[in-house]
Amino acid sequence: MSKVGKAAPSQRYTTRVRLSFIPAACFMLLCLTQPVIAAITTTGSVTPYSDPNTWSLDTYAYIGYSGDGSISVTDGSDVKSSYCQIAYDPNSTASITVDGNGSSWISRRIFFVGGHGDGTLRIINGGKVGDDVSGPSSEIGHGEGSKGYVTVDGNGSTWRTLTGISVGYKGDGTLEITNGGFVSNSSTFTGLGTNSTSQLIVDGVGSTLACSRSVSIGYLSKNSTLSITNGGTVSGLEEAAIGILNGSIASVIVDGVGSNWTNGGRMIVGNHGKGSLTITNGGLVSNTYSIIGHEDANAEGTVTVDGKNSKWVNSGHFYIGYRGRATLSITNGGTVVSNNHCAIGLSPHSSSNVNVEGSGTNWTHYGDLEARQNVLLSISNGGLVSIAGTLTIGFNADQYVDLSTGGMLALKGQADDSITSFLDLVGGSDEIRFWDDSIGDWSHIANATYGEDYTLDYITEGDLAGYTLLTVGKISPLLVEIDVKPGSDVNPINLKSGGVIPVAILTTETFDATTVDINTIELSGAAVAVRGNGKHIMAEQTDVDGDGDIDLLVHIETQQLVIDPGTTIVTLTGETFDGTKIEGTDDIKLVGDLNGDGTVDLVDLNIILIQWGKKGAAITDLRADTNLNGDVGLEDLNAVLIDWGK
Repeated sequence: MSKVGKAAPSQRYTTRVRLSFIPAACFMLLCLTQPVIAAITTTGSVTPYSDPNTWSLDTYAYIGYSGDGSISVTDGSDVKSSYCQIAYDPNSTASITVDGNGSSWISRRIFFVGGHGDGTLRIINGGKVGDDVSGPSSEIGHGEGSKGYVTVDGNGSTWRTLTGISVGYKGDGTLEITNGGFVSNSSTFTGLGTNSTSQLIVDGVGSTLACSRSVSIGYLSKNSTLSITNGGTVSGLEEAAIGILNGSIASVIVDGVGSNWTNGGRMIVGNHGKGSLTITNGGLVSNTYSIIGHEDANAEGTVTVDGKNSKWVNSGHFYIGYRGRATLSITNGGTVVSNNHCAIGLSPHSSSNVNVEGSGTNWTHYGDLEARQNVLLSISNGGLVSIAGTLTIGFNADQYVDLSTGGMLALKGQADDSITSFLDLVGGSDEIRFWDDSIGDWSHIANATYGEDYTLDYITEGDLAGYTLLTVGKISPLLVEIDVKPGSDVNPINLKSGGVIPVAILTTETFDATTVDINTIELSGAAVAVRGNGKHIMAEQTDVDGDGDIDLLVHIETQQLVIDPGTTIVTLTGETFDGTKIEGTDDIKLVGDLNGDGTVDLVDLNIILIQWGKKGAAITDLRADTNLNGDVGLEDLNAVLIDWGK
């Protein structure tokens, strides 16, 4: 194609209505209304140098052909081309902006964003870009050394292509879908060049990447990422893969409630390269069957599912360490669900580590599970693995199921009468070990002492009905925040008082206080107070600390407290409705040591006398109101005198 001369510094092309033959009445009506004028603005090097309104699906368009250039399509304008390249010149910086409802750019074939220079495509405020026939993939960061950036931002902003999109072909590429933007194509590939970098970002509720076929992250590049956050959605009807060819390094993060990645086919994490998948803070990933560490010894796959409501769902087979290295870590309340057959360590060259740790953390498998070769499955601190089929351990002596303090393993069938019966449910080598503190090492579970080292329970209700549950050691409680006497920094407690003590269990980012079973709560041996012939439990759900979250406020019977003289800390214990144990502590000061110096003397008496007779808001030193009745009087004086000299 012959080179067309540079465009003028700036040209604005508009589409106006011709008025020559409009009747007078219509003309007057038009004059009384605000005209809507479609606008296309060009700057710098734009080829062909003609009104873009006249371009067609046969036009080859270059923005930044021999220098910097740009086109802005606004006010409902539309541009057509057969082919479009942004930043053709290696030294150019060029851009296309499609802005506003009704504004569009339709290309018959492909878009190169960052052909050889720095190119940007902005689709914003309801603008639309698309193609009308199937052809080669569009590319972001096409040539070596190029940089391509595409943003699709806002509800109604759309990029639709019947072909694929390559992010970071040989150069650096970024595709950012935000605030409800929508991108659809056949397949998405990232990091196709050895030296390329790629970023794919899908952020915000309604922001969507929809692929009719596959999603491939990190084809060859050592720096490819996909981030799905704050309610963003990615979907593919076929295969998804992370870390595809040898030498590639790629990572995917799915973070936040509502953020999800859904695949109609298999999920491969670490195909020939190094791939990682991290699901946090309520993110969701779902697919048919999965492989972590796939094709050969160079493959390395890591999956982390961390935090309450974070979930990975596999509806088909599940392979961990097919021929490569594999790590699956489920922690802090994360959940993995798998079906059909699961095999860990399928090859002599593979190595596989699975860690299930933390209260509320669980891996639920509906089928047979085989720990074949070079496998370590660790369950600890409230983590739970349940297997509906048969657990088989081992083709050799290098695979173990290790349960340390609080680890739980549930197998289908009734076998709670002895550890021998439980091991009869296990196929293979039955290498289930527990951490034996007496020797400071792992030991076979058959060497453990029932009631001290482990317990067995046959479950008859709930999700584990029909399972026998093996629990090793004691489960460490979940630490929660409490506030004794909210609003008081001193937290004075008068053990002689016949009243109650308010205690708040606070909701935080990681804990919902409304999930606590009130009937299980104790504060230093004292239960929640009950009034009205046992019909009214003194507890309520309310925002105690004013942060907008609902907390749990309970009132404890003061005279039930079991507190030694000199005690400065109290401990609250309880359980959530799902059985998770909780524990929280707060500082207190026993009265009448009103100033907390460890001695009841004239200083404490003086605090009472200064406030003597005051009521309500007139009390300027709340330490004097030892019984919290809003009146500094004889009961408060007596609280000091009882402990005088101690």
